[in-house]
Amino acid sequence: METEGDGPDVYLRRLIHDNFGVLGYVILNKSGIPVEYHGIDQAKATQYAALITAMVDNTRDFLDTCERQRDPMIEPELQVLRLRTKKHEIIITPNEDFIFIVIQNPNYIEEEETNNSNKEDKGEYSD
Repeated sequence: METEGDGPDVYLRRLIHDNFGVLGYVILNKSGIPVEYHGIDQAKATQYAALITAMVDNTRDFLDTCERQRDPMIEPELQVLRLRTKKHEIIITPNEDFIFIVIQNPNYIEEEETNNSNKEDKGEYSD
């Protein structure tokens, strides 16, 4: 049974456990300082923090400028940034109080899905 205090920790452990393609995560506070990280070392977490904080700030400025040109009454909100390279997929969810960064392997394919696709390719059906 979850308690109120361990909710985020339980969620993060499930994220790593249930999604085998997840390599790690970093949580940044309002100031862009890594307060928690998993799957990467402190130096890499600090590097992600500096680069992603700047990118989030620039993206917010960009959205603010573009959206206000269309409709001055709109207040744009950045919800998710998703970057994909050959080696990693980085999902960034900025919030008012923190920034959550998830690093994934974009080429990860679960074994079960691979087995099902092979059966379908051969004309076999599986539930």
